[in-house]
Amino acid sequence: MSAIFSALILILLVLLFAPYAQYLPTPALSGLILLIGWSLIDFQHMREIRKASRPDNLILGATFFATLFAELQFAVYLGVLLSLYFFLKQTSRPNIAVMAPDSEHYRHQFVNIIRKNVPQCPQLKIIRIDGHLYFGAIDHIAAELREIRKGPEKHLLLLANGVNYVDLDGAEWLAREAAFWRKKGGGMYIVRLKIIAQDVMESGGFMDEIGRENFFSSKTDALRTVYAKLDLDTCKACPHRVFFECAGDERLPRIEQGTEPLWFEEV
Repeated sequence: MSAIFSALILILLVLLFAPYAQYLPTPALSGLILLIGWSLIDFQHMREIRKASRPDNLILGATFFATLFAELQFAVYLGVLLSLYFFLKQTSRPNIAVMAPDSEHYRHQFVNIIRKNVPQCPQLKIIRIDGHLYFGAIDHIAAELREIRKGPEKHLLLLANGVNYVDLDGAEWLAREAAFWRKKGGGMYIVRLKIIAQDVMESGGFMDEIGRENFFSSKTDALRTVYAKLDLDTCKACPHRVFFECAGDERLPRIEQGTEPLWFEEV
């Protein structure tokens, strides 16, 4: 409402008082224009950009100099195109982290294996995708998954709480990936994928193609389901007990650490 009233008042001023502006001294008008222009420069925001983001620094500098040496509309287009370029560059290479439970944490918190070297399950690979599953990012994600496919694991657990959007290409890729892991003798399981990211998958029938039973709202439910599908002989030969299900499974031999048996207690 304030914007509406300001616009109406400005219209009245222009219609009624604009002719009287010719009586104002030219230096006064010049000073007024400079004052208004100076107030439009957000120095605080520019200092924040200079310290925080290199891409934004490049956009700011390019737009500023284009404004000085080229037409105004060209400078605006240049700033928009540079912003779009850096946005696509960032979102087209989402972070893909390989995760594993940290048995030293009392809740077996999942950690990135790059940050902390923790043992992984030899049958289940756990990854987290931080970004959108859209056409611009699929090539990068698929390339990363091709390397993961080479491992001995037959099951893939995808932590999708960082995925906010899935387009048609992303949904098709998920369906192809699920088919690959089924063909390998295991499966792919998706945890905490946001409802808003499931729209295309639901309307396109990809939820049924992947299997609705493979979508979970919590890691606990997913791990409980996946653990029941793991090969017991491989679990018996595994020197680690990375999951609560492993530590509490009476079918598995206890792991001796020194003279004391190693057990993980769930809290």
